[in-house]
Amino acid sequence: MTAKYFAYGSNLDLLQMKRRCPLSKLISKGMLPDYRLTFNRYAEGWNGGVADVIQHTGSEVWGLIFEISDSDLVRLDHYEGHYKDKTSLYERWKAVIDTPNGQVQDVWVYTVVEKQKFVQPTLEYLQIIKDAAVKWDFPKDYLQSLETVTTKEYQDAFKIVLYRLSKKKEFSCIKCKKWIANVGDGLHDTCEAEWKSFEEYGLCYECSSKEKDLDLIREKFQSSIDEVWEAVYGPHACINPKCKGEREHYKKNREFYRKMKKLQNERKEDLK
Repeated sequence: MTAKYFAYGSNLDLLQMKRRCPLSKLISKGMLPDYRLTFNRYAEGWNGGVADVIQHTGSEVWGLIFEISDSDLVRLDHYEGHYKDKTSLYERWKAVIDTPNGQVQDVWVYTVVEKQKFVQPTLEYLQIIKDAAVKWDFPKDYLQSLETVTTKEYQDAFKIVLYRLSKKKEFSCIKCKKWIANVGDGLHDTCEAEWKSFEEYGLCYECSSKEKDLDLIREKFQSSIDEVWEAVYGPHACINPKCKGEREHYKKNREFYRKMKKLQNERKEDLK
């Protein structure tokens, strides 16, 4: 007897899947409709969050469908933490998976039993899913959604940046930790391109030049920009480094600079 299994997390790593289920055979890539991918359980083995699927109308979870033997399914239950004699970490149910060649019926899908709030995965864990998304040509929107997931390493690095700002008044790259500038009198000694790169992405110029999707990096960094400026000047920070105005002034300044930048970009497009 054989069964079918839908992998959407670390089992997208074909070498890991083969170790866990030696008789498994890859059938096709596929999509679980009306569910979304999340990370809502901490796993000691990964030292971070691991993947789960939760119901969400209109969303999609992409992965790989495998044909597995009965013995493979037993082994998979062990690895996923699906038990018969004690509380399980994951439970499984049969779903219909959409593929480029039609629907596949009765496919086992595992889901977390005791769901937590979002638990940051490690960069290593998330990279397995990203690599599979690229290798198997998952939709671009799905890959972009993976890029927005905040990893444990990023958040830890961001905390280091905030600490250096609050204690040492130093700006440093979130990725490589390189010193960029000192607050105040050190700014004029910094390369303009280096400073602009940090202000936009939280990265030094070298790191930003290596990133493939800077729009997503910018979105991730700018979502926490308030914390950056508060670490520099306290709770009433203004985006203008020479000003220590109240918070409303800070917001107005930031909005003003964004509007000006948008107008400048539009002007450049008109001149092309």
